[in-house]
Amino acid sequence: PTNTFVVENYRLFCDERYPGGAYASLGPPFSAVRRSRVLEERQEWAEWSKMIDPDCPKAGMEEYFYNRFSKQTMWRVPNIQEIYETRMKRSKCVRGKTSNWVEYFDTRTQTSFFYDVYTKQYTCANK
Repeated sequence: PTNTFVVENYRLFCDERYPGGAYASLGPPFSAVRRSRVLEERQEWAEWSKMIDPDCPKAGMEEYFYNRFSKQTMWRVPNIQEIYETRMKRSKCVRGKTSNWVEYFDTRTQTSFFYDVYTKQYTCANK
């Protein structure tokens, strides 16, 4: 764009999308995702990845979380309990109905996880 006022207005809008700004959002814009790289992945995060934006204009806001299926971004660590509850709804029980640990297979992420029917805890470790 050649109109400097439009460019400056857009830059100011983007700055206000960070926490504390007038247009604060739950995570960075998708333009940040395109220029970012994966910093960390954990099995318990399922489809969520910790990302880093090397060109982030706000110091201290370079890291965020990204869901590769929903394309959602967020600043905070995803709620592990919510992740497992969502996974359980879409997964198939594959074995374990005779013990307290039940194995589920998540067809979306192509991974297994376990649920303890007594303690109501989830884990990715083999039981």
